[in-house]
Amino acid sequence: MGRISYEDKMRIQTLHEQGLGAKAIRSRYPVKQWSLNTLKTICHRTTKTGSAVTHQSGSGRPKSARTAQNIAAVSCGKGRLNFVEEKAKVNADYYTTKLLPNLVEDGRRILPGQFIFEQDGAPAITTALAQNWIGGNCPDFIRKNEWPPY
Repeated sequence: MGRISYEDKMRIQTLHEQGLGAKAIRSRYPVKQWSLNTLKTICHRTTKTGSAVTHQSGSGRPKSARTAQNIAAVSCGKGRLNFVEEKAKVNADYYTTKLLPNLVEDGRRILPGQFIFEQDGAPAITTALAQNWIGGNCPDFIRKNEWPPY
């Protein structure tokens, strides 16, 4: 058995939310040959976080802007961790005034004039304010209309 697809995880989540346990889910889909331990793990994650596919706060992910980590990892340099204030709403204003200046400064310091700013599709990032700020302050970046559809 290989990795369980996104669609199958969503199917497992739905069945678990309907009250089925791992054994019952496995018996409904024998052709899938899902391991009982894997199903138990997915059911536990669904119960704990409310989702079989996304990790919620407290799931082990750091509360940091990942772009700084990407820059540091790619360059083998050392970027700062940028922590979001507790209970802060990361909207376009917060992103452009509190996070982006530090992230771009790290990029310039680690890779002077040679970095492409990479980001995800979070709502604060896709706004015109954020896209314009990045365009005016980074040597290059991948604009939101150039991102692959998911």
